Amino acid sequence: MTAQKNIPELRFPEFEGEWVEEKLGSKGNIINGLTYSPKDISSDGILVIRSSNVKNRQLIFDDNVFVKTSKFNPIKEKDIIICVRNGSTKL
Repeated sequence: MTAQKNIPELRFPEFEGEWVEEKLGSKGNIINGLTYSPKDISSDGILVIRSSNVKNRQLIFDDNVFVKTSKFNPIKEKDIIICVRNGSTKL
């Protein structure tokens, strides 16, 4: 029996060539998001996208949190949002 090489699954039909592993930071800018505390939560502040807003590969906006802040990184069209931290014990 021979060892099988780890071959990535083809996910993009138009892709041709070899897969190349690269650091995400080499493809764009990595910007940390917003850190807030419960005292910053407001009814009319900046919408915070949290891990609880992502369900079944879709954004769900039925549990929104808004915070009052002057320092945040607004997202733009074609940005990729990744939740890298989560302080919730239930998620």
